[in-house]
Amino acid sequence: MNYLDLINIKYSFKISLFILSIAFIIILGYVLNLNIYESYNTYGYVQDELINIKISIENPDVLTSLKYIKIGSKNYNAEVKEIGEVMLDKENIVNYQMAKLKIDERLNNNEVFKIGIFYNEEKVYKKLKKILF
Repeated sequence: MNYLDLINIKYSFKISLFILSIAFIIILGYVLNLNIYESYNTYGYVQDELINIKISIENPDVLTSLKYIKIGSKNYNAEVKEIGEVMLDKENIVNYQMAKLKIDERLNNNEVFKIGIFYNEEKVYKKLKKILF
């Protein structure tokens, strides 16, 4: 096969368009069916095998619809054990609540780390529907 033969190859435009449109529909369906979460980042520390965190009261549904937490690169299923009363941080003038979470893995006492809290699980197509309509 030489250069002229390669140039003169006839492509079927209809078949190519059909295959591309089917691939696009499959990828779009997959993406729209993914689960997404809202996230809240904070710091926490371990005391008596419970993780103590401060949650701003501007996000009240963080603890009620908690799905999992992320510490470092690991995901943990968490259970809310105790929610404290609302307190005021006088330096930053922010109201917050102390919460205690229980995870299955044992962590060292007084260890401080950054926590990502993921809550409000929702499908992408439902989220887009809320935004658009």
